[in-house]
Order: sequence, then structure tokens, then C-alpha cells
Amino acid sequence: MGDKRLVLIHGRDFKPNKSNLKTLWMQALRHGIRRDHPTLLDRCDGVEMDFVYYGQHSAKCLEEEKREYDNLAN
Repeated sequence: MGDKRLVLIHGRDFKPNKSNLKTLWMQALRHGIRRDHPTLLDRCDGVEMDFVYYGQHSAKCLEEEKREYDNLAN
């Protein structure tokens, strides 16, 4: 599986910092695979994953639009 790559890209809106968001996504991804396809969990570990984060840029644009970040929603 070395030739497989998964690229994770978040959507627009305020996001937690990169480290927290990546941790949450990886936990959710592993949970879903464990729940629905437990025999594939080891294969998931062999997939190269790229995590694209532009939350700091998105937050700046949203703040310029006078939107507010709700830390409790994340």
C-alpha cells in the first residue's frame, strides 16, 4: 500500500489549531474504520497521509467579515 496517499483538507470556517484538528480527524478516521471495517485498520496505518491546513488564513478572512470564533463549538 506504499503507493496510496490520502490528502485531508478542511473546509472553510474557523478551525481549531492544526495540531488539535489533525488529532481529532485521525481519531475519527480510525474510529470509523475500526467500527465498520476492523480488519482494515492495520492497512490504514500504512497509507501516507497529507494534512492540508489553512485555518489561519481562513480565520483572518472570516474575522475581516466580522464573524466571531466560538471556541466551544470546536
